[in-house]
This record gives sequence, C-alpha cells and structure tokens, in this order.
Amino acid sequence: MSVKKLFSFSLVLIFLATSATELDAQRRGTKKRESKETTENNTRSRSSRDRDSESESISLRDRLIYDIHVGQLGFNNGFQISVKGGAAYKFNDMFSLGLGLKTFFYDQNLQGTQFDGSFFDYGVYIYPRVKISEQFYIKGEYYYLSKDLDFANTGNADRLTEAFPLVGVGYLSGYGPWKFGLELLYIVGSRADKDLYFYGDYFEYMFSFVYNF
Repeated sequence: MSVKKLFSFSLVLIFLATSATELDAQRRGTKKRESKETTENNTRSRSSRDRDSESESISLRDRLIYDIHVGQLGFNNGFQISVKGGAAYKFNDMFSLGLGLKTFFYDQNLQGTQFDGSFFDYGVYIYPRVKISEQFYIKGEYYYLSKDLDFANTGNADRLTEAFPLVGVGYLSGYGPWKFGLELLYIVGSRADKDLYFYGDYFEYMFSFVYNF
C-alpha cells in the first residue's frame, strides 16, 4: 500500500474512530524507521561494495609482474644485443601468463661480403611462467618473429615471419619489489630454426630485472 493511499484511508478512520489516529501514526513511524534502516543498510552496502572494489583494484596491481631483459650480447666481428620486456598476470602464487615485445639488433663487420651491415629483428611473444621458489622459476615463450632476410642470404630486402618456441629456467634475487638475475632459454626446433633465431645460437641468455615477482 502506498503512502498516499494510507493517508487517505487514515482520514476515513479519523471520522470513524479517534483511536485509529494513533494506530495510523504508529504505522507511519514504523515505515519511517524501516525506511531509515533500509537507507542505512543501502549506504553500508554501497560502502562495502566500494571497499571491495578498491580491494579488487589493489589486488589487480599486486597480480601484475613486469619484466625487462637484456642479453644475447656479442662482440665478435661486430656487435649484437637483444632486449625484451613484458607484463604478466599472476593467477596464483605459482603460475603467471604474460605478453611481451622482443627486439634483436645485429651489426656485422665483414667488409666485402653480403653479411656486412646492420640488421634488426623484432616480434611479440607470450610467456607462461611457473614459480618454483622465491628465487627460481620455469618459463616458456612462444615468439612470433619478423626477421631481416638480407642476413639470411636471400638477396632481397624482404622480411620473414616465423614462430619459435623456447623453454628454460630463471634465477632472481634481491629485496623489495625489484628482483635481479639471469634467464636461460633453449630454442626448441630444427637446426634451420636455430639458424634463423639469433643467427645460429641454441640458447637465449638474458640479464633480468623483474618487478613484483
């Protein structure tokens, strides 16, 4: 029954019996108290939801891991370096899954050959990681590579796109949110794959800088 109908019905009751006035007032008081309690409950509920939302937001930040890796350094007849970085989401204390970008620069100084010059490869990769202790983890990568074909002895300036899986281990140490260490991944695939990836290296070795491991 709405408030308007209740009020109209109360007027009728006043003419029938004076005692109904008190009853109507009691009913109104009860509805006001219920309305006030409902409002307070809704306010507490909204506050609780706000706190939960804030907690979830903080939890999301806590679940993100940021990776920076520098490695594959070489100085034989030139210079080479690889850099990669990514962000991973921690599903639990052990398992995380991330997405990253990787680049590889190679400057070869073999004058008089087609291998003289600078070459730049790049790509994206996904990486599952399993934390086995506070220092050690197992990691896989699936790398989608865009490669400079001039270095692959093709005689043209086209680029080749290939996918390469890698698997390996990592070590981290340090205090606070930042950890530092090493990562070693094995290039899975045929010899032809390894010749394309880092120009014949079987392993990818990196110095690691990881936040919120």
